[in-house]
Amino acid sequence: MYATLNVPNQDALLELIALMTDTKLADHTSNLTTQLSPPPIQTPSTPTTSTAAQPSSSEAELSIVNALRTDLATAQSTRTTLTSEVANLTTTLASLQSTLTSTSSTANSLAREKAVLERKLRDRDEELKEKGRMLERVQDEVAALEMQVNLLEEEKECAWDKRGVRRGSAGKR
Repeated sequence: MYATLNVPNQDALLELIALMTDTKLADHTSNLTTQLSPPPIQTPSTPTTSTAAQPSSSEAELSIVNALRTDLATAQSTRTTLTSEVANLTTTLASLQSTLTSTSSTANSLAREKAVLERKLRDRDEELKEKGRMLERVQDEVAALEMQVNLLEEEKECAWDKRGVRRGSAGKR
């Protein structure tokens, strides 16, 4: 399950999980305790089976065992705490990944919608420009037609003679 996560500290997370589930922690604690315990005191004149030496070595061993038990209890408590923290972080990570997926999907959708709206805006602008050009052509044509009408009216007025007789209709007054 943890191998499929894509997080920056994935290696550190996997290493932490391996350390928590591995027995190396207990071995390491045992080795440290053995290294820290004082070596047994040997006196050349005192035999090791003496009655005075037995209670003190027994007490030392008991003290070491108690220290090891305390260390083991602390390690197990820490392991439990770290395990729950990892579970919480995994849940949070999954939640954040789903939120990221949702947000990314929404962002992509909005980007597509923006592109569509921009294309519609460009089309509308182009359409308005074309309509403006058409209006200008129509106005130019109307002006040209008005000029033709005016010229025809002037020719019509010139066709009347100064006497009030129309040219082309001789004899009519």
